[in-house]
Amino acid sequence: MTYVNPAILFGLIAVSIPVLIHLFNRRKARVVDWGAMQFLKGSLVNRKRRVLIEELILMILRCLLVTTVVLAISRPFSPISSGISWFVLLPVILISAVLMAVATIIARNRAWRWISVFTAVLIAGGAVYLSQNEQWAQATRWKSTADQDVAIVIDGSGSMSIEVDGQSNFANAITEAQKLIAALGPDDHVSIIVAGGIVKPATIEPINVRSDLDEIFSNLKPVGGEFSVIEALSVAASSLDAGTQPAKKIVIISDGQGLGWERDNPTRWEFVADTLNYLPTQPKVVARFLPLPSTFQNACISEVKFNRTVIGIDREVAIDVRVENTGYEAIEPSGIQLLVDGQPLGSKEIGVIEPGESRLISFQHQFNVSGAHAVDVKLLIEDDLADDNSQTNIAQVLPSLNVLLVDGSGSTEPLEMPSTFADIALTRSFAESDDDTELVIEPLISTQIIAATELDDIADFSAFQVVMLMDVPRLGASHAEKLTNFITRGGGLLFVPGLHCEPEFYQQWKTRDGHPVLPGKLVTPVLAKPNETKQPVEESFKHPALLKLLKKSKSNISKAVISAYWEIGLDAALEPSVIVGATMDGGEPLLVEKSLGMGRVILSAISFETSGSDLPALTAFPPFLHELTYSLAAPKLLSLDRAPDSILTFDFPNPPNQPSSAEPSSAKSTATESTATESTNEPEVGKTIAVRFPDGSTQLAKVDLNSDRTKISVGQVFQTGIYQVEVDDALAEQFPQSIIKSGDKFLLPFAVSQTSTESELIPLTVDQQGFAEKYLDYQTVENMEQLVAVIMGNIPGHELWKYLAIAAVLIILAESFVSRWIAQQRKLGTVQEVEFVSEGERLSTFQTRANELLKTTRSKS
Repeated sequence: MTYVNPAILFGLIAVSIPVLIHLFNRRKARVVDWGAMQFLKGSLVNRKRRVLIEELILMILRCLLVTTVVLAISRPFSPISSGISWFVLLPVILISAVLMAVATIIARNRAWRWISVFTAVLIAGGAVYLSQNEQWAQATRWKSTADQDVAIVIDGSGSMSIEVDGQSNFANAITEAQKLIAALGPDDHVSIIVAGGIVKPATIEPINVRSDLDEIFSNLKPVGGEFSVIEALSVAASSLDAGTQPAKKIVIISDGQGLGWERDNPTRWEFVADTLNYLPTQPKVVARFLPLPSTFQNACISEVKFNRTVIGIDREVAIDVRVENTGYEAIEPSGIQLLVDGQPLGSKEIGVIEPGESRLISFQHQFNVSGAHAVDVKLLIEDDLADDNSQTNIAQVLPSLNVLLVDGSGSTEPLEMPSTFADIALTRSFAESDDDTELVIEPLISTQIIAATELDDIADFSAFQVVMLMDVPRLGASHAEKLTNFITRGGGLLFVPGLHCEPEFYQQWKTRDGHPVLPGKLVTPVLAKPNETKQPVEESFKHPALLKLLKKSKSNISKAVISAYWEIGLDAALEPSVIVGATMDGGEPLLVEKSLGMGRVILSAISFETSGSDLPALTAFPPFLHELTYSLAAPKLLSLDRAPDSILTFDFPNPPNQPSSAEPSSAKSTATESTATESTNEPEVGKTIAVRFPDGSTQLAKVDLNSDRTKISVGQVFQTGIYQVEVDDALAEQFPQSIIKSGDKFLLPFAVSQTSTESELIPLTVDQQGFAEKYLDYQTVENMEQLVAVIMGNIPGHELWKYLAIAAVLIILAESFVSRWIAQQRKLGTVQEVEFVSEGERLSTFQTRANELLKTTRSKS
């Protein structure tokens, strides 16, 4: 605690005034003994004790009154980070005044009285001395006379759009930032940074042109997402490093949500601390938290999920939408609407959702055109946070799913070939009823069957999404390499062993860097005795394909009887990514999967022949094989649903003999001429392609090329909505399910949606702020005045004189009440009223009373 007018503290000497008045007014009476004294002595002792207590109360109130008035005039000041709190110093000074009052009234011995008074003075003087030391320490800490660079970080997360008192917190943050800049010195420089899910610097380095800053503020918009504090501090440090002023400060203006502060990540905080310490002077980090709304009404779309990853035009797909009430009170949306490619396809009612409750709404839709489709879900409601009321996803609809079945059994009889049962299960047509008319739906999956000896006819596997090896004894070296490249580029492999397989070859089948291709080792084939057959165990089903089958009430996959299988060896230490998707009732692995590069490999312990199990004869076999195929084909799909980011990268393999699959037509010649780049496998950088943003603007994306892969990097992706990247026909041919054709252009769309994390208002805790203080010179302020004080080198805090003034008024009222009460108790100043009557009136009254007494006496007798 400090004082604005410390010289006024000398006025505390005035506390002695009521003490002196009391001492001067004490009357010294002459003691005279008289006869009745012994009878009054006890009464006088009791009365003296009572008078002493009354005088003590009055003296305490009067000393406190003088002390509070003097302290109020000296204007005590409480800094935001005080070494000694005013909760300690002010009571100490007031207690010293009480001690002086007590010593004056109670202490009968003059020596003890002066010792008590000296102690009170010493306590008050010590408190004043500590306050002056605090004044010096605070002035040393906050004083800044040098010109400074100030980086202002404005929270642009989704919650900043919530209105408080009729204006959004983002607008309030801009207003406070402008007030702060107006208070800065003429040579101070400022940089502006908006941070949400991504960090967007509005100025690369601190600038001093106020008109430019005004224009920047007029164009600022929230970026959405959750407040990325560490990234924002890192960008602020880079901005300050580019500044030229000696002093550095960082100002954070936020709504104080706890999301994004990463309390559980000390390594990243240490990195930020090291970055700030690298600057010429360590910057102060000052946080100003705007108030959150006292009431919050909000419903959000927390998840949109398709029930299948691979979508075709052969059947309907379920679109599951989860709606959640993250507000403080019950809410009832008008409904929820589904739109595909901008066309509304219907809406559904939701009903009342209680706080913390979520509701799952499911739509059914069948796409009739392959390619990429924008699927929008909109919540029909007006609540406090509009950004989370809609979400856009990209549905990639395959024209077909090409599967290559490689049969190694060597049999010419169809029913003895394992590929026959797989082909029947994958390509079977099915019928649906539409207005009493049977409609035959052609399957999505298209198969091609070849014998293992015909693999030389396949130049590469890029035309297929999934390859199934069925009882193939071994692969040639070139075939194994081609198939490995196919998998690592995103293809799927289902290996179904048979009696002809040579386990030694498959145990040695590895990638160039030495990783096994298969997720497990083929150890030995096992022929079960008739009474020792195996069955799948439902409780062990972990693979998504099997889990989907279990959701179907008529699935009989667990009833399969297995009489022959391969023992599969697993080495968890070498292959920690291996997942056992299902086991048999003896604990033996039935289905094992692993990721390899960008693709997947599934190893089955049983063949798809009726000689080894009755699985191909079960009604569950076709959907089982379909779901396995969809799962293996999923990695071939591009990831087109993204969250905002400063840079989004799309990484996909080039088709064989095609150096650039992303190059637009205008740059094809350059790509085909870069033979040196292809041969050396060195990346070729610096090329650009056009990207259309959701607001209609067009920007350039960076393209990095090498002989294997193409990377497209799109920067500053913070707008929500659909982006469209111009690509060439090579990519359109390779990923037809991901492309939109517009005229003569091929467009790769991707959707950016905000996460629902900002939909819950979770205030920043004291522990989270303490975590920041551990690594940074960090301080919070309560209001705009304190923020300006910190940045301008003044001591931030708040004055206490108002509280002391109120206390003084209350003491005056208490002293008046106590004085009046004591006066009434002592009957001071009272006057007895005397009635004067004539002799006639007095005689008449006597006669009347005598007659009444006489009547009473007669009546009793």
